[in-house]
Amino acid sequence: MRATITQSVRFRTTTVSRARQKGTVFETALVGWFHENGFPGVERMPFSSPLGDLAGLPVCAEAKNQVAMKLPEWLAQAEKSGQKCGLPFMIFHKRARKPIGKTYVTTELEQITPLLLELVALRSASISLKA
Repeated sequence: MRATITQSVRFRTTTVSRARQKGTVFETALVGWFHENGFPGVERMPFSSPLGDLAGLPVCAEAKNQVAMKLPEWLAQAEKSGQKCGLPFMIFHKRARKPIGKTYVTTELEQITPLLLELVALRSASISLKA
């Protein structure tokens, strides 16, 4: 019976390690994509950071590379991280067999509204400068 408990613990440790490995690969791919698309300051945060998974974006970013979508759980985690960062939060979740640019991004309407208002203001300012 003791051997079974030890095997179970070893299995769980291996599973956690694989999950972290998958997360690291996805976070690294996101960083590369952001670098290639105009965000050279984006970098991975240390494991278990209370400030999200990626730094250098105007949002608190949580990256998820999991088969099952657990949106309520992910949103709760992202909301806590966003409050600590003082930024709106977004969850980037990998799509199976899709390129990194096809990653899903999830947030709440009240999180994205200020970002949309900022975008509208920037576009309005740009249009008035051209006129």
